[in-house]
Amino acid sequence: TLSLARYAERGTAAGGPRIALIVAAGAIAEGRSRGGATEGDVLGAETLIRALREARTRASIRAVVLRIDSPGGSAQAADEIWREVERLRERKPLIVSMSDLAASGGYYIAVPADSIVAEPATLTGSIGVFGGKLNVLGLYRKLGLNVETVSRGRHAEMLSPFKDFTPEESARFQVQMDEVYRTFLARVAAGRRLTTAQVDSVGGGRVWTGLAASSRRLVDALGGIDRAMAMARARAGLTATEPVTVEVLPHVERPLFQRFFTDLLGDEDDPEADASVELPAVVRAWIAAAGFPSGQALALMPWSIEIR
Repeated sequence: TLSLARYAERGTAAGGPRIALIVAAGAIAEGRSRGGATEGDVLGAETLIRALREARTRASIRAVVLRIDSPGGSAQAADEIWREVERLRERKPLIVSMSDLAASGGYYIAVPADSIVAEPATLTGSIGVFGGKLNVLGLYRKLGLNVETVSRGRHAEMLSPFKDFTPEESARFQVQMDEVYRTFLARVAAGRRLTTAQVDSVGGGRVWTGLAASSRRLVDALGGIDRAMAMARARAGLTATEPVTVEVLPHVERPLFQRFFTDLLGDEDDPEADASVELPAVVRAWIAAAGFPSGQALALMPWSIEIR
């Protein structure tokens, strides 16, 4: 298996036309992309939007392949990315290549593309949103901590992490979630040339394999990144034999110390060189939940699938 960076190196031609390979991997959140052994990869809207804009404005880039490997995340961040993907598609050919996972918000950001290519076993769809908040008052009390709040206004503490929703607040919050879901349906309907009723019939959080999604008009073709690249070439008017430079975006400059230890200890693309600590699933779930602001709508696949 080739890493995306090594894949790009295979077809490098100095000068001439370029195809941008934009990598969108991790849980979608506001801000910059980041990663670590505890929280996993985070796909920052700010980082991805910057890469999309670069691909849109650079004349040497003739087409774009957006490679998605994401379970979704913040609905707001996904919508910000969606808008920039839409602007890119209006300017240049855009093909989405789905990796193992492109669900919920990961599917949201894919739908403006000219074509979507998925592997037969890709997990995609999960068109839906949910939200809530963590009430940590009991935890604080067990730790011997006391919380006193002073508020003004009927619902000033609606998103407070130290109290449950009242029935009225719960109803208000559900209205907000319903509105975000309707926006999600509208985005998919416009991108896939379907009615919102058709999208809703395959939505509601349902997860599909790439094979099942192709028969439900959620993806256009089955295949890997090679097929997506070939489609991007064709849409850009480039022949199959014409030299093309594949440029991976966003550009990530590793810190000096990280490059030093990579050179010293081995290739970071070698899976056998990965020495990160695997945390228990329940711990990872709590860390992931804590990473999103309280009360935020999430376009996120609400479970993790592990194949053994």
